[in-house]
Amino acid sequence: MPLEVELPFFFFFCLPPDSVSRGLTGGVLSPATDAAPHFCRFTAQRNKVSTQASIRIYSQHRNSPLMARPATRVSGEVGQQNQEGRRCGNGGGENETNSSECPILRCPECLNGFSTWSRLTAHLNASAHFSARCVTCGEQLRCYGPTHPYRHEAATGHVGFFGTFYTRSDYRLDHPPVFTHPQYRCVCRVTFLCPLQLALHLRMEHAVTAIPDVAVCRTCNMHGSLAELAAHRLKRLLLKEDDVIEVPGFSPAPYLVRWPKIPPWTVQKKPYAVLYQCPICVSVFTSWAAMENHIEKNCVCQCMLDPIGARSGNTSHAAGAHRFSPEEFEVLLDTSEPEMLSLLQGASQRQVGDSAQEEDLVLVFQCPVETCSRLFLTHGELQEHMEEQAHFPSAPGAEAEGATQDGLSWKCNLSDYEVMCSARRLVEEFGLSRCPHCCRVLSHGMETHHQLFHPEA
Repeated sequence: MPLEVELPFFFFFCLPPDSVSRGLTGGVLSPATDAAPHFCRFTAQRNKVSTQASIRIYSQHRNSPLMARPATRVSGEVGQQNQEGRRCGNGGGENETNSSECPILRCPECLNGFSTWSRLTAHLNASAHFSARCVTCGEQLRCYGPTHPYRHEAATGHVGFFGTFYTRSDYRLDHPPVFTHPQYRCVCRVTFLCPLQLALHLRMEHAVTAIPDVAVCRTCNMHGSLAELAAHRLKRLLLKEDDVIEVPGFSPAPYLVRWPKIPPWTVQKKPYAVLYQCPICVSVFTSWAAMENHIEKNCVCQCMLDPIGARSGNTSHAAGAHRFSPEEFEVLLDTSEPEMLSLLQGASQRQVGDSAQEEDLVLVFQCPVETCSRLFLTHGELQEHMEEQAHFPSAPGAEAEGATQDGLSWKCNLSDYEVMCSARRLVEEFGLSRCPHCCRVLSHGMETHHQLFHPEA
């Protein structure tokens, strides 16, 4: 049975770098490459932040620990003991191919490997391991056939889905940890493939009037309201055209969905255990029930995490759906590391200290350019900043290390730029603001935040 304990928020669970080894196909899967997420050693220390805002906050590759990386899957025997009872892959090693065949594809739900696309699709059809489900009708969406999100939208007019959508190339073991098609997730857990649909959803479902009701189709040079451009986009989808539509004055970057932290494919089996971490206060729990109990009893975390769509007046997309998905809170623990196990066991023998005395730390993303070093609250905002300003890694070998033919290595390694900083410093030294109602740190969009979370304030 797993330990039913709450760990102090300054314990960060991660996979050690040496637990990542070469994949069976598709090149090297290591912390420096495209196909594997970055992990750091388990440690009880915090990031050392600078005393002045102009001095850089160092990140993982500068020997400072980060908070736990979220992970959507568990593996090995420990994974089979998971209370949710859904994931029993081993993170690599097990596959449904002949011994002489090397897998090139992997199911992101159960982590089994496959040598051909036909075998993978047969598995997906038999197991229904499709994460994305239509918000309106509940249909499972997949990357082939009439239930492809675009085809489904064109045929039914249904927009938005719960879960994560994987394209055909996203199933490849050698695929970089970046979605082929960007996805944008609202605070009510509804996901969209088009920023226009997200903007329209925020205005219509959540009454966020701070978003301008104007859009432009860059493909057709057509201007109009969000609803008019949404109708235009639907007509274009019927013609199998995916137009580029923008909403001036609205950035979807804060809503960009990150690639799930699936364990790297390895020849050697690694025993992983799943834990749950609150993204607001960074507390870690050994069971999903304990995680849910924490959300219910902690007013601040509940306010920050409560799905907006489940509240009165905004229930159209939340009816019959779970409030939270356990996968959104999962982190992995490598139980083969004695250091990690000893700290985990030690936490069960001590009482959690007064967390109020600890500085409220926030996981943020920092621009790698030394002369800039701006901080961002989401990886999407950092990615947008780096693309607009061309602020790419300048350290020797940073560009070449793990580079791909598409030049996306820096996008695949956004974990390199994660740092921990106190909320006080973010406000006082880095110029961010703080919501007077829920104390959440905000980089911009105060009006949008208030309309989403505090409409009656």
